[in-house]
Amino acid sequence: MGIVRFALKYPHTFYVMAALILFLGVTAAVEMPTDIFPEINIPVVSVIWQYTGLDTTQMEQRVTTYSQYSISSNVNGIRDIEAETVNGISVQKIYFQPDVNLDLAISQIVAATNSIRALMPTGIQPPVGDRLQLRPQTRRLAIRHFFACMDPRIEFGHQNLDGVPEALLERVERADVVA
Repeated sequence: MGIVRFALKYPHTFYVMAALILFLGVTAAVEMPTDIFPEINIPVVSVIWQYTGLDTTQMEQRVTTYSQYSISSNVNGIRDIEAETVNGISVQKIYFQPDVNLDLAISQIVAATNSIRALMPTGIQPPVGDRLQLRPQTRRLAIRHFFACMDPRIEFGHQNLDGVPEALLERVERADVVA
């Protein structure tokens, strides 16, 4: 009964408290999408080489190794390089220091990969490369789109991704980043 008497005696206190609750509720609702779905802006660049007809060992020896040597010696600010090689596809993820200018790094990667194409198998196309900017809710869609672009037999909207090597799909889905 004490709170009712207090509310009747000092109604302005409850008006201010109600306004404060409303203000904090609106502020929390506006900030919530940022907290739940943050944008991932990691300084990572992916480089994807494709050459059909090479098995995993040849792809690693003739493409991945030369590419890693060239990129590691010609690009500044590299923290780590990871590579995944399967039949005809080499996916390399280049992690950079946090303060690196990614536009400059991408141009250095393009120059490094173009300079070694003479050492690669005849007819290999320039690699596809781009920086990583991916929201968590679009990860599955990005994986489907990537594989649909790599192999025209895979339908873009198909749920089970027929034709995609299951081991590669599991590794890509488990990864913290997607090339």
